[in-house]
Amino acid sequence: MFAVNSRLTDAHVLDGLSKTSLVSESILGIGAESSAVASNATVSGDFKYTLMSPLTDAICQGAAQFNVTRRRGFSWADGDFRNTMFNHYYPPNAEQFDCISNRLSGDSTTRLSVYGWKTARSKHRNGVGLVMADTSTRIVTDAVDPAAWQSWATRKGGETVSSE
Repeated sequence: MFAVNSRLTDAHVLDGLSKTSLVSESILGIGAESSAVASNATVSGDFKYTLMSPLTDAICQGAAQFNVTRRRGFSWADGDFRNTMFNHYYPPNAEQFDCISNRLSGDSTTRLSVYGWKTARSKHRNGVGLVMADTSTRIVTDAVDPAAWQSWATRKGGETVSSE
């Protein structure tokens, strides 16, 4: 729902406001600003960083840098993937590190923008709070059906998956 220079309105949400996620929880990182020491990193509080693109699971698994210059969530007012953005590539509270990169090419509006796979994370037991585009709220369990979780990430995907 949120993107750089977005001008979306409710009319752009063709899947329905109650079937499209808007915001969820995220955990602030408490680790090092930058690190290459995996034993110092935690899945819930740090992210892997790579400059390789496009992202693949293999590239993310092989990334050996963590956080790179800033911890997870270092600035709540900065709407990039290191801070406030999230997506539904991984399930909530996934057991693998989130994976972040920077675009190194493209025009001036996209070059150096941060992108990646960063899921909703919380300190709740077995779930995260999720606000849908209609402002309804729900607790989504970590064991949510992957098809449902991913369908809530689109605003015009046409999925017909029901909620938990």
